[in-house]
Amino acid sequence: AVGRARRMARGPGHLRLSLEARFATHWLLPRLARWRAAHPELELSFDISEQVRDFEADDIDAAIRFGAGRYPGARADRLFATTLAPVASPALLASGPAIAAPQDLAHYPLCHIDCVVDGMAWPDWKAWMAAAGVAGFDDGRSLAFPDSSHVAQAALDGSAVALLEPALIEADLASGRLVRLFDREVGMAPDFAYYLVYPEGSADDRRLVALRTWLRQAAQHLASA
Repeated sequence: AVGRARRMARGPGHLRLSLEARFATHWLLPRLARWRAAHPELELSFDISEQVRDFEADDIDAAIRFGAGRYPGARADRLFATTLAPVASPALLASGPAIAAPQDLAHYPLCHIDCVVDGMAWPDWKAWMAAAGVAGFDDGRSLAFPDSSHVAQAALDGSAVALLEPALIEADLASGRLVRLFDREVGMAPDFAYYLVYPEGSADDRRLVALRTWLRQAAQHLASA
């Protein structure tokens, strides 16, 4: 009842979206001005959380989540899949030996994300090295963080070479704050991707239709990659 009351108080032009911090910070917020220009009639507010939300009780209209797309009682529209690649700051690269092959990364401090999503372990440096053709890589000295924001900050600070999602750090790569080191990527299982999740009964809500269409257009180059 409280959730319904909050929703009514927000009004018909307000859309409340739940999403994880890394997606909000690195992907959505840099594009927020485009959303406002395209839909000035709709106000978008955020619930930043790693937790699965109850749409009714938590006063949430929709959520963006990474996973296998299985959300009982809800509809999940696939936005784009993701991959990971090594990135570093120019300052770190200038201070160390040249990197010509994946094996050369062993001369640098390395960091990666350590988490499990829908039963799948997030790819680490051992997985990326195997994809790059380096067998038996010892990643015992690499640093692991439970959240990609810490990994990204370590890379930006010049503290380590990071294994990150190029799709979520496009602005840092475009500005030169971070440099991608190799074309080789390591991916997830086929079903794993970012999804827009919302109640089944809201599929025709004009606000969600507008958000769904805009998100797909914004992610079109990633979805087709």
